[in-house]
Amino acid sequence: MFLIEFVSSSDQGAEGGEEKKKEEGEEQKTEEIEAAPKLEEAKQETAQPEPPAQSPLPSDSQKPAPSVSNSSPASPPISPPTTSPDEEKLKQDRERLNKAIQKILKFKGPTLINDEEYLYTRLHYRIFREKEIASGTYSAFYKCTNVERQEHVVKCTSLSSPTPLKYKENVLNTSSKICRYLGENPHPNIIQFYDIFASPTKAYFFMELLTGGNLESWVRGRRKALKEDDIRKFCRDIAEAINFLFICGIAHRAIKPNHGVFTAQRNYVKLGGFGMATLIWDSVKSAHIKQKKVARDEWQPFMAPETLKNDYDPVVSDVWSFGVLIIHLLTGKPPFDARTKNFEKYWETHCRRRDFIPSPELKDLMSKIFVVDPSERMNISSLLHQPWLNA
Repeated sequence: MFLIEFVSSSDQGAEGGEEKKKEEGEEQKTEEIEAAPKLEEAKQETAQPEPPAQSPLPSDSQKPAPSVSNSSPASPPISPPTTSPDEEKLKQDRERLNKAIQKILKFKGPTLINDEEYLYTRLHYRIFREKEIASGTYSAFYKCTNVERQEHVVKCTSLSSPTPLKYKENVLNTSSKICRYLGENPHPNIIQFYDIFASPTKAYFFMELLTGGNLESWVRGRRKALKEDDIRKFCRDIAEAINFLFICGIAHRAIKPNHGVFTAQRNYVKLGGFGMATLIWDSVKSAHIKQKKVARDEWQPFMAPETLKNDYDPVVSDVWSFGVLIIHLLTGKPPFDARTKNFEKYWETHCRRRDFIPSPELKDLMSKIFVVDPSERMNISSLLHQPWLNA
């Protein structure tokens, strides 16, 4: 019995020891689990970082410092600024005008003489005063012969009163140079000039003789009204002349029927009447030259409406005058006068009163020309491309 109790107590002691060991083991595991993060942190703090792997190319910090040189580093090439097609065309137009104006300004004005007698005795020109061909506000045209007895025409322009001072100055300083330039650079639709002289009272422009009469006399001499096909070719001739003048840097400023002169066979027309012609470009300032407004008592029906209001662009004004010329030839009278107010519409009223109905092509052309705002008006460059002139 004693033995049984001993064994039982021994078993109980063994079981108690095992349970105690088991509990101690579990506590130790718990402590190890709780201590694991701390050990990991301690390892990270005490661990030495591994050296980085050697790169085949040195980094910026490993590259040797560049050697200092006295010469500054080469700057990258600067590409020229790009320009739009419109800007490029404007630049080309300015260069063209500068060259054209410089050529004209190289020509001298009229050769100065004491009096008309000098033309007879020294230059052997003979002017036939009894054979007046035509006359204008300040000028008269006569037949003449040169030293070789070739027939020409001389335009005698008065330089004394009542000729306005600005007209006189333009004849002596600008118009004469333009005519000399045109004499050496002829165009088939512009009258040929030969020589120019000036005395204290008159200017003499010697030019080719055209015996076909002018457009105004042609219109007046016809019993029936003209048709568009009758005048289209002659208007095309005038448009060619205006365009050539524009390319040369010249504005005519007096485009009207009596300045369009027929050749002897009346197969084409030449433009004359350059007394008011002027340059359109200032080559020094590289800018367009504006003309002073016209006094109301000097205004003529072929002039554009802006000539009465402000300083104006004579090139755009020439386009308006060309439109007036067309309607004048078709109806026998210019469509406007000093009393006209609604220019853009009145030309159609004028045509109806004259029993003329324009074709759709002509109506389209006039709608582009008779625009009161000069900035909205058709320009000379596009004039020759209009359907009516090419029908």
